[in-house]
This record gives sequence, structure tokens and C-alpha cells, in this order.
Amino acid sequence: MELDFGRWDGLAWPQVPRDEIDAWCGAFLHQRPGGGESLHALFARVAAWQAPAAPVAIVAHAGWMLARRWLAGAQPLPVHAGQWPAAPRHGECWMLPASVALPPSAGTTGGLA
Repeated sequence: MELDFGRWDGLAWPQVPRDEIDAWCGAFLHQRPGGGESLHALFARVAAWQAPAAPVAIVAHAGWMLARRWLAGAQPLPVHAGQWPAAPRHGECWMLPASVALPPSAGTTGGLA
């Protein structure tokens, strides 16, 4: 599942109040866009998913795929919107690791929002 954008779900970007977008970008990792799920919570959810023993094909939203790939890189979680990577091309196939983990310092910059 993609990030839960709360009351923003289904809205076009021009329909989302600019001050709410700015607030999310200002606290990118821990802000809950539209009252939904924080990016930190998405990372925790992605890290908790364990692949079965046999190889599997996963059809996923780009946000989930990007979070899984980010965690596989074992780098600090993004704190600025400009750090978020570009989305994969439509239909792009990636090989993702069977397991990943949240960086130990992931919850030290303000906790879950």
C-alpha cells in the first residue's frame, strides 16, 4: 500500500492547501500529510514486511518501492522533501532485498507524528 495521505487522498495537488504541503515538507519524515500516515510510519511498515522464502513478484505503489529501496541502501532516512528519489518508470521491474531494517537513529528526530 502507498502512503496514506488522509484527507488529501483523491485530490489533485492544486486542491491541497499550500500551507499544508509546506508543513509536510517542513517536517518531511514525521509530518502526517492530510492527517494520514507519516513517511517514518511508511518506512516502519515497509521494513516490517518479510518476503517469503521463495522468490516472489510484488506489484507495488512507487512510494512503497522507493521506501524499500531506500532502506536497502542503509542510509539515514530522508528529512527533506528534496531528498526523496524520483519515481520509477511505469512498469519498471526492480529486484528488492528480502529483508531491510530501519536505521537505528530513525526515531530520534521527533518521534512518530
